[in-house]
Amino acid sequence: MNLSPRDLLDHLIIDSKGQDKDSVVMVGNDFIVAGSETSASTLELLLMFMINYPEIQEKMAGELESVVGLGNRATVAHRSKCPYTNAVIKEVMRIMPVLPLGLPRQAKESIIIADKYYIPKGAMVMINQRALHHNSDHWTNPDEFRPERFLVEDVNHNDYLQSFSCGPRNCVGQILALDEMFVGCANIVNRFKVNSIDGQPVNDEELFGLVITPNQFQVCLKARS
Repeated sequence: MNLSPRDLLDHLIIDSKGQDKDSVVMVGNDFIVAGSETSASTLELLLMFMINYPEIQEKMAGELESVVGLGNRATVAHRSKCPYTNAVIKEVMRIMPVLPLGLPRQAKESIIIADKYYIPKGAMVMINQRALHHNSDHWTNPDEFRPERFLVEDVNHNDYLQSFSCGPRNCVGQILALDEMFVGCANIVNRFKVNSIDGQPVNDEELFGLVITPNQFQVCLKARS
């Protein structure tokens, strides 16, 4: 029988030859849990920044209104036409990465990096993604929430934005995550004005755990017209 795998799960099922069903199910569960938790936390963080930076929220809403149409449903097809909205989402992921540390990797060979850092063979290595995203060598005023930094054509900030790690073993759900975050964030901001319940900024200090989340806050949504 000629099998044509459509995705990673198909590959796992075919390679297991029906002998390792439990492992395939566990990987599928990991995809669902990891994907939903990180995307939900990023959306929550974006709502927090929309409340605390109303001028950015209105600029994002203006772009969406011109591309999608006020109150219309934003889809993945609109994503490439909304550079500012994409920049806002990237800036949220930069300034408060949901996963502050990357997944651990093991050095296959001993290596010296930048002529001074020795990593022996077999050592476990983790990327401090939050530190990288706040490194002033790569980012101007890194503690400022400024989406416009991703719209500067002569600066490739994407080289230092490691929300999904990098290389051939980066996050397998990156494309899906970016699509679903765009659709979720765009539809909220295009249809509603996001405020706090008392009109005041909300606490923007992050809570550290398995993932980074904001302190609990309440949201007031008012339909745009």
